[in-house]
Amino acid sequence: MSYYLVDFEKNFNYNFNNIIIDGKIVLDTNNYKHFIYYDDNNEAKEIFIKIPKIRVMYDFENIKYNNLKIKINPLFNKTNNFIEFIKNLEEDIKNHEFFIKKKKKYEFSPIITNEENNYYLKTFINKENVKITSDKKKNLEFNEIKAGGEIQIILKLSHIWLKNKKIGLSSQIYQIKYFHTPIQKDFDFFEEEKVNKVIQNQEEKNNILNGQNEEIKPIKTPFVIDPKILQSVKLKPIN
Repeated sequence: MSYYLVDFEKNFNYNFNNIIIDGKIVLDTNNYKHFIYYDDNNEAKEIFIKIPKIRVMYDFENIKYNNLKIKINPLFNKTNNFIEFIKNLEEDIKNHEFFIKKKKKYEFSPIITNEENNYYLKTFINKENVKITSDKKKNLEFNEIKAGGEIQIILKLSHIWLKNKKIGLSSQIYQIKYFHTPIQKDFDFFEEEKVNKVIQNQEEKNNILNGQNEEIKPIKTPFVIDPKILQSVKLKPIN
C-alpha cells in the first residue's frame, strides 16, 4: 500500500480533515481497533512520520521489551513541531465525526506524555525486524545503538485502539537511522581544521581562476630600452 510521509525538514500540506478511519476490527471483548489512513488526492495512504533527530539517552542493549518510552531531546523548533503535530492529530481524532456519532465518552491515552516538562514518546518496536541504518552507511543491530548518539525515526501510525472506554493511537517504529558520536567515529577535530583550511585555499584558487577575486595585483616586468634606439636619439643639452 502507498504511504504519506510527514517530514518536518520539508514543507508538507497536511489537512487533518483528510483522516480516514476504517471500520471496526474486533480483537476481544471490549477490545477492538480501526485502521487509520490519510486521503491524499483521493488515495488512501498509510501514515508515516519522520521524527527529527533526537539524542539517545541510554544504550539500546539494555532495552528488554518491545514497548518503548523514548525521551524527546533536545527540544527545539523541529521536535516541538513534531510534538504539536501529534497533539493536533490526537485532538482531531477525539473530535472526529466517526466517534462523535457513537455518543460515547472515551478517555484518550496520548502517545506523547509531558512529565515535568520532559516529553516522552510511547511506541512499539519489533527489535528483530526493524531496519537500522547509520551515518557510516552500513546496517546495524538493535543493541549497537549507544547513549550519546542521535537517532532519526520513521514512525508508522498504524491504527486507533479502543479498550474499556479508553482510546489512543497505535504507533510502531518502522526504521531507524543512527548517527554516531564523534568519539565513536574516531573523529579528529584537529584534522578537520586542516581539511577546512585546504578547502578554503582551494576555493581561493578557484575564485582567482574564475576571475572572481576582486583584488587584482599589477604585474611587475622589467623595463629595458634597446641601445640602438638610444644611439639614434639626439639628446639636447639641458640649459
